[in-house]
Amino acid sequence: VFYSDHETSNTPATIKIDIEDGKGHGLDGLRLAQMRYIRILHHAQDMILRNHNGLFGHTNWAVICDDDTYVFHHNMVTYLSSISHDKPIYTGHTLKKSAYPVDSDGEGHTLNKKIRTPFACGGGGSVFSKAALEKMKPTLPHCIRNSLPGHTMWEWQSDWMMGECAHNSGVELLDQPADRFGDRKSTRLNSSHP
Repeated sequence: VFYSDHETSNTPATIKIDIEDGKGHGLDGLRLAQMRYIRILHHAQDMILRNHNGLFGHTNWAVICDDDTYVFHHNMVTYLSSISHDKPIYTGHTLKKSAYPVDSDGEGHTLNKKIRTPFACGGGGSVFSKAALEKMKPTLPHCIRNSLPGHTMWEWQSDWMMGECAHNSGVELLDQPADRFGDRKSTRLNSSHP
């Protein structure tokens, strides 16, 4: 499923993600982009759990990644097949515990916010089992509201929001070996730098 600022019916079709209450707050493209990912997760969660149009009956995992992330499909499927989608799992490229609190955007910029909750770095993709999506169902609408201006996750990075939302739902981050997600080696699952 592809998400964008604009909906299209062309192949591949894209689904437009709107930021409610975004107008009138002077939100620039970067802030809007950060706010989209938690909404994309919510939309994908809904389609998977409802088996939208009968297309998601065999979907056990949601992988939310950037448009410039390259996924080695066979490696990803092989790895995800080795862990249980029936357990609430949230994972991706993880940081060492000593890296927290994080106050960087991953591009070398120091932010005026910090996160202490462990999260999967969004560049390599955020991975959620079907059981995690189910467990997060009651919490995601609150996370979306909390991402709006003036709320607790306002001006947070998108991957921070996903980590906090998973944590608040009781879905803890599954640590990964160094560079399983986002590695440049042939064993990698995906990379934000093809």
